[in-house]
Amino acid sequence: MSEYEKASRGAYMLFLSQLIGIVGSLISISIIFGYSMSALSKTAFYLNSSISPSSFIYTTPAVSGMELRVLSFLINALILAVIVGGIIEVVQFLFNVYGWKELSKFNRSEYRTPYIGSILSLIGLILAIPSIAFILSAVKPLLASISSGASPPAQALAVLAVGSVPVLLGSLLIIVGYIIVLVGYWRLGSNFNSSLIKAAVILIIVGIVLSLVQPLIGELLGVVSLILLTAGLYSVSKKAKALSVSPSQ
Repeated sequence: MSEYEKASRGAYMLFLSQLIGIVGSLISISIIFGYSMSALSKTAFYLNSSISPSSFIYTTPAVSGMELRVLSFLINALILAVIVGGIIEVVQFLFNVYGWKELSKFNRSEYRTPYIGSILSLIGLILAIPSIAFILSAVKPLLASISSGASPPAQALAVLAVGSVPVLLGSLLIIVGYIIVLVGYWRLGSNFNSSLIKAAVILIIVGIVLSLVQPLIGELLGVVSLILLTAGLYSVSKKAKALSVSPSQ
């Protein structure tokens, strides 16, 4: 395998990583949306059943029970979305790690650092995902105790306290690794003259900053940057493949 074939393979693995991430996001959104629609229908049912036909007034116990059921239902949706989305994200990060590994074989000085960054993000994800699911599972008994006026279960509080540690540590590793990987994307765009990748990196940074004050605009920029990055990685893969068979190489 020539050096540019390694670069082509690495960029293609990064391209596949982006596609897997898109699919995972759509599946997670579908799960939450489906559960939300079901929760809304249950809400309407409980509201209707809590109205007196003669006076058309709400009975407090039924509404309270309805709220608890709906919240519990939504928490179940979040837990399922975290587990399913988390598994898909682990696969995505594995492709990302493999892609940077191949690129580091092509140019160690340029791509060894983002390879390490991708590993840090993968470790952080593995730490955070199970802990988030456990924390969400502990929220349900807390809601039940709050609605009944009882003291929060000690076991649920312990899960929240213990689970928050790996979530914070994992989140820190993901953030640090992601910043390092962004530098790698910029280098990849510069080395292969990909304006799409460089524009995507700029939009990602601007989107993150704007999301602090204008979340909707930040999310829109995130979607645009994802499309640009995916297209740019595919273009770089093709360009490196062409260079690997060029007679001048």
